[in-house]
Formats: sequence, structure tokens, C-alpha cells
Amino acid sequence: TYTLTTGCSSDGTGWATVSNITSKAGPFSINWNGAEAAGGSTITGLTDGDYFVTVFDIGQCGVVQTFTIDCGDVEESDCMFRTQTQGGWGTQAHGNNPGSYRDAHFAAAFPNGLEIGCTNKLRLTTSAAVAAFLPSGSSARPLNSGTMVNPGRSYRNVLAGQLVALTISLGFDAYDPGFGASNGLLSNAVIQSGTFQGWTVQMLLNEANQFIGGCASQYSASQLNAGLSAINENFVDGNTDNGFLACGELKSLSSPAMERMMINIHPNPATDRITIMFPADPYGSTTISLLDLRGRLMHTQVVAPSDANDQRIVVMELEGMPNGSYMVAVDQQSHRQVKQLVIAR
Repeated sequence: TYTLTTGCSSDGTGWATVSNITSKAGPFSINWNGAEAAGGSTITGLTDGDYFVTVFDIGQCGVVQTFTIDCGDVEESDCMFRTQTQGGWGTQAHGNNPGSYRDAHFAAAFPNGLEIGCTNKLRLTTSAAVAAFLPSGSSARPLNSGTMVNPGRSYRNVLAGQLVALTISLGFDAYDPGFGASNGLLSNAVIQSGTFQGWTVQMLLNEANQFIGGCASQYSASQLNAGLSAINENFVDGNTDNGFLACGELKSLSSPAMERMMINIHPNPATDRITIMFPADPYGSTTISLLDLRGRLMHTQVVAPSDANDQRIVVMELEGMPNGSYMVAVDQQSHRQVKQLVIAR
């Protein structure tokens, strides 16, 4: 397993980096598009297009991942997202401040309200409920048992406040193309330093929801709170950049945060059909693709967006597909996952 991170440079070309290689049989070699990398784990100067990387162990067992570079004409604004602090999203509406934006767009961006947590939850149903809850102080800790709805100032938890603030920013960023200057999605931005270096914003959000909702996490409240706070403070009003995040897209990874997000394929090897299980994406549709090892598209289907806590199950027919090795790619707004599939009849 390994992590593949890609992104765009200011000159309009793309880059890709392989890191966090895990295997019992090192040392490793890295091939980009079938050629051994002269520069090792990073390749730069990529023009727009489709690529693949293979990481081999000492026994020449390889794991292939495909990725796409689509940088276009990159300008400085392409990497300038917008975030708000707890206080920003909690302020009362006045003029063109964040509170005014929240009041104007919350109902459309969050038609079912905003919810954080997993087993235990906190739900804010209106813009006014957000203003009544934020900013939240006190200690960073898991939520109380059950589901709290619009608690206002009766419940205080700084981790909950940071998580609500980031959830709002991600929701508005996905809903409104004009929310931030960047052409990409804030959820895809990659953390550059600290405990969660190499994670996307969406990954950290998911991990924090696990912890605060009473589900399993190996990270502490203080670690999660620090990471969320740094994100919320990085692009305040879309006018600053503290350097904690960078443009990029995490294509595949091997971290505890992703174990709950991984796709599962059954049976594998397969004969006539496969069942694919994957976490739903509330921000957009999911595209499932069947590729041969040269990256050629053999079959594709699109799944509509759904609640983040849902698991989606899709059946893909394989009739007429020759025996051999393929790749199943699941593309969502926040990440891409690829798994190898063998068809053997």
C-alpha cells in the first residue's frame, strides 16, 4: 500500500508524489507510466492527461494506481480557498460579513440541516441555530450520548465548534462556485504539516466526526482540534493563506482514517458480476469505472449523492469481459480509490 498525492504547480504543470509505502518486502522501485523514475518518488512537469504509477517490491510484485492531471491555466487564485473561524460563522449578520452569507445560503446548502458525529450527533437545523451555537468553547471532547438538536449556548465544546465551522465551509464551497476563488474543492486540499500531514481536508473532517461521535479513532481530541483549527484559520474570508493547506488531490492512500472509507469488491476473483460497496458522498455523484491495466475505460456507471453515513452497494455486470486483471476506480468529490479486480471463469 502507498499514498499517491497529485497537484498543480504555479507554472500550470502537474506533479505527483508517492509516499508511505508499506510492505514486508522492500526495497521498492517506482515506475511512472511504465518507466522507472529517475527522480524517485516524485515526478514534476506533467502536462494535462492520464497517467499511472506502479510501486514494486523486491519480488517485483506491483500495485498500480491511475491518476489524471488537469491543471489548465493555473493562477495564484486557483489555490486560494475560503474558510471561516468559529467566530466568523457565528457572527450576527451585518453588511457583507460571514453571518450575512450564512443567513442567505444556509437553507439551500444544507436543506436537511447540518449534522456532526456518528453514533452520537449534534444537529443544527437553521442558520439561526448556527449563530446561537458558535463560537463554542470549553474542553475538546466527544459529544454527549444521543442526538442534540440546536443546543445554543447550553452545550459548549470547542472541538464541536471547530467541526461545525469546517462543515459549513465545505458545504458552502461545494454548493456555491463563487464561495472561494479556487477552481478546486476545499475538501481536496492537502494538509502540509503536523499530525495529519498528507491528509485531505475531507479525511480530517471524517476522522473528527468519528471521534466526536463516540466511534473509534486513534487520535486525541487535542490533535483533531488543532488540525481543524488550523484549517479554519488558513483562508479566512478568502484573503489570507497561512500555508497549512495546498492544492492537490489525494488519489489513493493507506491510513487509519481511510479504512472506514475504503471500497470493497466481492467476489474477487469474479466471473459474471461483482458487488461494490463504498461510502456515499453527500457532495456529489460517484463514478465507478472498470479499467484495463493500460488505463482504458471498459465500463462506467454513475451513482447519485447520498447522506455521508450511508453505505452504497452497486452491482456491476461483467458479461463479455475477457479473463484477466482490471482496475475498479471509485471517483468521488473528495478522493479516488482504485482496487485490482481479477476476472477468472
